[in-house]
Parts: sequence; C-alpha cells; structure tokens
Amino acid sequence: MSNDRTASDATDASGVIAQAGDRHPDNRMTAAERIELGKLIRLRVKVAKDHVEQLQARLIADSEAQLAARFDRYHESWAQAVQEAETAVKQADAQIAERCRELGVPETFRPRLTTYWIDRGENEFANRRAELRRKAYAEVEARARAAKVQIDRQAAEVLTQLTAGALGSDEARVFLTSMPTIDALMPALEFAEDLSAKAPLRLVSGGQP
Repeated sequence: MSNDRTASDATDASGVIAQAGDRHPDNRMTAAERIELGKLIRLRVKVAKDHVEQLQARLIADSEAQLAARFDRYHESWAQAVQEAETAVKQADAQIAERCRELGVPETFRPRLTTYWIDRGENEFANRRAELRRKAYAEVEARARAAKVQIDRQAAEVLTQLTAGALGSDEARVFLTSMPTIDALMPALEFAEDLSAKAPLRLVSGGQP
C-alpha cells in the first residue's frame, strides 16, 4: 500500500509540475507543487522509518535464535571428529578396565573414561542469556535510533532546500540563512563509533560483552 501511495503522490506531483509549466514560462515551482513535494518527502520518510523498524525486529529475532541455538553431536560439520574422539576414548577406557582387573577392582566400581557433548556455549546458563539479551536489545535499539536520525536529517535538508525556493522576500531569506544548522543544534558529543555502520550482531562468540 505504501508503494502504491508513493507512486500516486509522485504522479500527482508530476501532474502539478506539468500544469505549472504551461502557466509559468520560467518553470519556477509553484506553491502547490512545493506542498505536494513536501507531502511526498514526508511519506518517504515514514516508509524509510518503517523499514528500519522491520530490520530492527529481524535483528532481535536473529539474536533470540542465537541465544536458543543447540548443536547436534553428530552434525555433518564435526561428526567425523566426534567419532574419532569416541573411538580413542573407548580404547583408552578399555585399557583402564584391563588394568583394574589386574588390580582386583570390581567392574562395577572401576573408574571410567567417557566423552561428554555440550550442545551450547555460554548461552547454556539462564543468567548469561539474560545478559546477552539485554546487550543485544540495547545495541539494536541504538542502531535503529541512529538510522532514524539520519533519515530525519536528510529529509530536513531536502525540505530546507524546498522551502528556500519559496521565499520571496530578502528578510525571509536572511532569516533562513541565520537559522542554526542541525549540527549546531546537536550537543557537542564525541561518539566512539558509528553504530549504524557496525557489523551484524554476533552474540554466541565466546567473547566478552
């Protein structure tokens, strides 16, 4: 529906521009055209932000999948290594059993050597999963906020250009140029890194949060 509306708005705006061209030999944009283009810009901002939220939900779902992941003992990626380890341990256990018989240790009491498969990493523990989940959600939220700020920033620049062309008086143009820029309005903060450019989330990596 958003794409249909975008196409419709774009068509309407194009029609207005075409009509204005007949009325204005200098092809200057009319007030009606500026209004329609402003509507289209705001619509595209909404669509872009909806897309950010969709990606945000996908990242959260991916992090949850990582936290819940379990790995089969005989998965094809490591089945051969597991089988080789089991064979080696079985042989070593047979040697231990033989030595216990020589020492008179009953079979039911003798020590045993076995293999044990742990199908998860640090996400095996509920408290650790909770920590990793909080970390993932916070990072995803930060990325989404950064993306939305960038969208608003670009939209503001385009709308400013659109508005500048509509100003007819010198006083209005001077006022526009004297307005503080977006950078000037932002507090002077230094960010360690650009969250919007970070690599995809990888939670179960064995690293520190």
